[in-house]
This record gives sequence, C-alpha cells and structure tokens, in this order.
Amino acid sequence: RDPAQWGQSLIFFGLLALYFLNLRQFRYHLLPDLWRNLIAFLNIFSVASVLCSLSARFIYPQLSLEGHGFWILWLAPTSPRRILLAKFAFSAITMSIISLTLMGISCAMLGVAPAIRTSAFITGIAIPFALAALSTGLGAIFLDLRERNPAAIVSGFGGTLNLVCGLVFM
Repeated sequence: RDPAQWGQSLIFFGLLALYFLNLRQFRYHLLPDLWRNLIAFLNIFSVASVLCSLSARFIYPQLSLEGHGFWILWLAPTSPRRILLAKFAFSAITMSIISLTLMGISCAMLGVAPAIRTSAFITGIAIPFALAALSTGLGAIFLDLRERNPAAIVSGFGGTLNLVCGLVFM
C-alpha cells in the first residue's frame, strides 16, 4: 500500500541478489562440495529470513488494512473464503517468484550439484507458501479493522505471534 514500505523490501532483496551475484568474486565456487552445499543452505536460510520479515510486515496486516471499507468486500459477488484465498495466492506466488529467482542465482554462482539445486528450489517454493498461509491465516484470525497504521497492526499480539511462529517455523 505504501511505496516507501515496498522500497524497504526491494532493498533487502536487492542486497541479497547483489551478494548472490558476487559469490564468484569470493571464490566460493572453488570450495569443496561440502562447503558449497553449506553455503547454499545458508543462502536458503537468509532468503527465508527476509521472507519471514516480509510476510510479517506486509501479508499479515492485509485484511486489517481494509479498515472501514471492509463491508464492501462482503457486498462483492464472491465469498469471504475466496477473498482470503486470493490474498494468500497473490502473496505466496509473489514471494515464490522472488525466492526462486534468488535461489537460482545462488545455486548458479556456487555451481552446486543438481540434487542440492532441486532441494533449494523445493524449499524455495515451500517456505513462501507456508509463510503466506501463516500470515494470511493469522491476519484473518486477529483482524483489527479500527487500526489504520500497518506498524501498529504488526506490533499487536497477532503480529507478534505471527513473527514468532514464522521464526519457529524457520
């Protein structure tokens, strides 16, 4: 909703992409397989950490930010379940594209084995879908239609629970 907030996430993912694109400068691709695999999985963890903060900051408050206009959603010729599924699908697919792009860059720069690349891609799809489901679901459970500030929504009980559950999941 706020371009400045999306700019923050672009900076995070841009820094990760810049790091992944420069892995060869660090000569990581010349390390033994054990170390390259370890670095690949640490890169998966770094992407998952940023996705966790992104889902807590942007996906969790989606429904609450509808605010006083929430009643309009009930007048739409669709069910609330479909609205919730649409928000989940958009979030999960967007985060999966980001995750798969970063994982592809990381694996290509490290030159890891196909099995590691496959597990990185499977993980790169599973984590965004799980985090999107967690954030969308908890956002629907802890709905706060009176609050207009996304930071206040995220810092409430539901937002804190969402972040803790996401970190425990990781």
